[in-house]
Order: sequence, then structure tokens, then C-alpha cells
Amino acid sequence: MLHGLCSTPEELGSLQNNLIKAGCPAKAVSIPGYSFEADKTKQVASTFESWVDYLHHQILKEKVEFEHVVLVGISSGANLALALSVGYPEDVNALVLLSTSIWVDGWSIPSYQWLLPLALFTPMGVFWKYREKEPYGVKDERIRSWIKRELDRRRVSAAGSSILEIGHLKQNFRMRSFVKKNLPGKQLPKALAIHSELDEVASLRNVRWLESHWPEQRLQTLILNNCYHMITIDQERQKVSAAVVSFALELKSPTTQVLEL
Repeated sequence: MLHGLCSTPEELGSLQNNLIKAGCPAKAVSIPGYSFEADKTKQVASTFESWVDYLHHQILKEKVEFEHVVLVGISSGANLALALSVGYPEDVNALVLLSTSIWVDGWSIPSYQWLLPLALFTPMGVFWKYREKEPYGVKDERIRSWIKRELDRRRVSAAGSSILEIGHLKQNFRMRSFVKKNLPGKQLPKALAIHSELDEVASLRNVRWLESHWPEQRLQTLILNNCYHMITIDQERQKVSAAVVSFALELKSPTTQVLEL
């Protein structure tokens, strides 16, 4: 399972535990230049190609022991799972795509979002950064308050980092563009896409786009209606866990490996 951009496996901790309880070995992976590094004051991104290459290397190591590898990604982690599937389709057996954010177009995204490439790819954006703000991807006010305290205390929480630097945003933009351009027409594995219709970061357009390019019999979708972007920690997290565990067990292999990315 792949956590979100410049974040940690905490985003998927509860889901990981439920998979393990169901008999699905689950491994959380931190990726250099993608994951949040607590020992660094400034988070420095590597290229999205290096993220994909690092992940692919981890998959090949797992395939020495396990016959099947399933990638479970949330938000940018779902984008990363898609990018790897495009590049190495023979090495991915299935995908779980949580709050996919190929299009960042949710209700909280400002109307001037179209200007983002100016900040990412011109000198004017060299000092620009994105500061996380409420609702932090969470509808549940109690969890939201806890996230705010965590961000104030240690710069990161189960909902992600308090600040996203320009480097991470630029590479995520490049990765999204890569998936949009190269996924259509590719060999695609069996997949489960779970998304909230109230997602403030990425609208249901993301799911509809997946449906338009996926063989219908190979894509399952689940639409939620009582949570925001961070569906693994918000009010419908138990429903999300149940759906992911059911999907993993449906693969009917005692050696299924579920990677948390």
C-alpha cells in the first residue's frame, strides 16, 4: 500500500493491520525522495521516475517469496501505483486505488489552480510551498482536531505533512501527466477503486476516468458518501477496510502479498 505524497505509512496503518488479521501479509514501504523524512528539516524530492524504480525493485524482492503482488495506494500513492503498472504491467497482479488524484479538482481546490504549472515550472515558484489546512482531508471533527495537534507538534500526521515543498508537487504533477498520457490502451490488472463523492481534493472525475479506460470486468468501484479525501482514517474507514480485505481474499491465492506504499 502506498501512502500519499511526502507522508508516512501511518495513513494506511489501520488498513494494514486489518489485512494482516485477514491473513494477507502487508508491508509498508517508505520511498526515498517521496516519503516524509522526520530527520530532515527540509523535505527534498527525487524524480517520480526514481520513485517508480525504487518501488519496482521492492516488488521484485517480494516476488522471490510471493507469487502475487498487490499495490494499495492512497491519493498520490494511487497515482504511483498506476505509474508503476504502466511501466511494469507484468509485475503487478492487482491494484487498490484509494482517493485517486490524477485530477486535483475537489471542492476545496481554488479556481486559480490552473496557474499551478507557473509555480512548478518557472522561477517565480522557487520559494512557493503548499501549507496543509483544514479540513485535512477529514470530515470527522474529532479526528480533524487530533490531526491539527499532530501537525503542530511534529510536522506530519496520519493525514500527511504540514507542508508540501515545490519539488514534491512538481514531481507529482509530472507523474499525473505520465499516467494520463500512457495509461489508455495499456494492459491493466484487476483493480478496486474507492472514492468519496465528498472528496475535497479529487472529484469523482478520477473514478470515471479510470472506468473509461479499464476493462469493465476488471475494475470494481465503491463510492462513499460520508467522508472526505483521507478515507482510511475518516468516518467510513471500516467500510474501506472491509472492501479492501474482501478484494484481497477474492484473489484466491494463499500467497497474496499486499504492499502498503
